[in-house]
Amino acid sequence: MLNVSLNSQNFEFNPLIVKNIDELVELVKLNLDSDQLISEVSLQGYSMSDSDWRVPLRVHNSSTLKITTTSKSDFVNQRLELSIAYIEVIANKFNLVPPTLEEESAESAGTCLADAPNDLSYFLNWFSTISNVDFSRFASSDSEIKSLIQDIVSSCEKIVSLRSENKWSELNSEIDNSMLPLLVSLSELIEKL
Repeated sequence: MLNVSLNSQNFEFNPLIVKNIDELVELVKLNLDSDQLISEVSLQGYSMSDSDWRVPLRVHNSSTLKITTTSKSDFVNQRLELSIAYIEVIANKFNLVPPTLEEESAESAGTCLADAPNDLSYFLNWFSTISNVDFSRFASSDSEIKSLIQDIVSSCEKIVSLRSENKWSELNSEIDNSMLPLLVSLSELIEKL
């Protein structure tokens, strides 16, 4: 039978009712305090593959499923720290564009610019999920965050448009005078949360 360790404690369950690890994790969630989130799930010390979640539990006979939880507050704190680092990486990608424009061809600059808007889009989607975990923490800054994100999205759209029109001087100006300061402002706002 599969052994389950929940925060280093044995978790008992009825193997006749639970068919696979996916159902087992859902059962664990039902037994968690409302302030707790699952932060890690591993099987025999390894990350799980998609197939591990769906196969019958009997396949995992005598294996150990380790489930670790964290508080919503700790989860959000960790993600906010990561957010600041991600913003710095994205800002650096935008910051790489001006030297490229001066030293290389427009094609090279276009290639350089392809990653930054995509990374920014992925980051903003990821960041929005963090605020959904702990609404109260973001409540006082919600309108400021939304406004700042909207300005960032508008600047990014303008950068993409200027890139497609090969308006490199205006693009440089948009990055230096709008995008980079907006990213700094977002980072500073996140630090206050």
